[in-house]
Amino acid sequence: MGGGRLEGDPYGLWVPPPDPRRPEFPYHAGLTLTIQRHNPPPPYGPKYHDGSARKRSHTPPMREVTQSEWCLQHPPEESPSPHPDTTSHSLRVLDEIACKDGRGAQVVRCCLDQDESQVYVAKIYDAFYYDFTYYSAPVDVTWVADMDYRCEAAVYEDLQQAQVDGLLAPKYYGSWTSDVVALIGSDDLRPVRIVLMEWIQGISMFSIIDKNQVATIPPQHRLDIFAATMELYSRLRFHGVSHQDLSPRNVMLIGSDISSQMPRVILIDFNRSVVTTRPNSKIPNFDKALPINPITYLWLSYDLEFHQWIPEPHRSRDQVWKGWLKMTWGDSKEFEPVSGRNRQFYETDEIEISPPLPDVEPEDPSLVWRRD
Repeated sequence: MGGGRLEGDPYGLWVPPPDPRRPEFPYHAGLTLTIQRHNPPPPYGPKYHDGSARKRSHTPPMREVTQSEWCLQHPPEESPSPHPDTTSHSLRVLDEIACKDGRGAQVVRCCLDQDESQVYVAKIYDAFYYDFTYYSAPVDVTWVADMDYRCEAAVYEDLQQAQVDGLLAPKYYGSWTSDVVALIGSDDLRPVRIVLMEWIQGISMFSIIDKNQVATIPPQHRLDIFAATMELYSRLRFHGVSHQDLSPRNVMLIGSDISSQMPRVILIDFNRSVVTTRPNSKIPNFDKALPINPITYLWLSYDLEFHQWIPEPHRSRDQVWKGWLKMTWGDSKEFEPVSGRNRQFYETDEIEISPPLPDVEPEDPSLVWRRD
């Protein structure tokens, strides 16, 4: 993110200068923005070749300016082709979902043109309210905010074209731009990019884990939900989207009683994702007749962020975990056969078939993280 200790600040003492003309954080209920459709430029970032006309700036130039000055000097890149629909709409914020000065993209529930019968989620990529500091070094917030917007918009644009938005991810309602007041005491305006998507009344898997409510969902049901999550992840990859941030916080569960009925599962947050069908993607496109078998991703292990979700003995006994994988997808006709480096282990590793055990608190908490 930055290099404060290496580039003229050996003790890491840099702090952002006062920014008195930066407007107060605005993303609260009642805020109204005038928005117009926007064609997002191509995505860019660490997993793309080029894609941005401006390179990420190094630390020294940013030390001498305020965050608002930097943002106004380096606005988001314009689209090479304007959107044909020039109609203006009114976006009104109904309430906050994830909003805080310094958090990155702001996420709100909203409506358009005062019609509250249709509620949307707006993800707002406003570099004025990204975190300008990372480990005592300034961050090129406009480069990061524009990257977030263009990566996420690319995913939704391509999923919509494949007619799977609303199935594998929230339904997409377009990319937008809004001109907002630049500075206190000024009539100048600056552009802010927005993605509109479906409002989903559900709960994240992380929220259940964070509230220590995992045990309210039966162990076998949790395995079924995890299986649905991995199938969704694989189907996204099949449609050219490598999520790059599969985590319980990005898994949404939708249903009236998810403890007893199978919820609808979707993935969210694509600002780090890569669209592998784009010509500048560094990740090869997946060109097979069927999606990658989830076993290929999971044979050696699962991501530890899902650890509390996985029941015993699957959590701690490797043979049982692999037995469940083989029983779930070993003979699946919906996915490709197991491939890649895990194929040889899949064919030779010992497995054990065992039902999940009821949830109990371990006598020794350190055992939670042990895998045989």
